Amino acid sequence: MDMMSLMIGALISIPLSILANILTPRLQTWSAKRSEAASRRQASLDEEFCQLVDRYRADLVAYQAHVHLATMRMTLYFGWALLCTVTGWIAAFSPTIGPQVMGVILALPAGGLLVAATKVASSAIHLARALDFKGDSNSTLAADSSTEA
Repeated sequence: MDMMSLMIGALISIPLSILANILTPRLQTWSAKRSEAASRRQASLDEEFCQLVDRYRADLVAYQAHVHLATMRMTLYFGWALLCTVTGWIAAFSPTIGPQVMGVILALPAGGLLVAATKVASSAIHLARALDFKGDSNSTLAADSSTEA
């Protein structure tokens, strides 16, 4: 049996090593192109973010509207997640519905909604840090933060 395993291993490993040597340059080229495209895409996103920051620095009302919309979206997401969770708990203890199936089915959207709400909050916090209203003397937010300190 040991000799048979050795033969099978040799028959499989030799063609795989040849194939790996043939495909390595192609994979390296593909990876380099993909990396360049990703860096261009990230640079474009950074430029868009800088434009957004400049726009909100110039127009505080637009920033406040953005914050209100983000807050409403987070509230909506958390509300739907709570509804799915409560419905999942009711289904889990219901004698007519399979508890494992319905609990899992209703927990998946709740988890997705919580992730979406966290992403909205994270982007709003990132934007607020980039704006740095403390350095702007004309800003009402700067005046509010200076009175709290």
